[in-house]
Amino acid sequence: MNTDGLDVQLLISKTLGFTKAISKLSPEERSQFPSQTFGDDYNSLRTLVLTRFPELQKFMPPVALSDMINTGFLVTLQRYGEILTFCEQIYQMLAVVNEEKE
Repeated sequence: MNTDGLDVQLLISKTLGFTKAISKLSPEERSQFPSQTFGDDYNSLRTLVLTRFPELQKFMPPVALSDMINTGFLVTLQRYGEILTFCEQIYQMLAVVNEEKE
């Protein structure tokens, strides 16, 4: 496997890590706000994908924003369910790019 393929596979694996973990949450849990760390991790994935595939910029879901709400802690303003949707979109784009490379 060449380095380009490895990059795509690592990005796909990280994206699937998000989708699989969030999919295990109950509907009630999916409606909660994740920690800022979780949002930062999603944003890192998003940045890595755009660094590797800048042509995906116009299709990329938004960044996760953080703020302090009623909890007194910094949380991501997008709920787990929204981030699940964002990661599924990224996964589908990476699948297309990966097919084109093969």
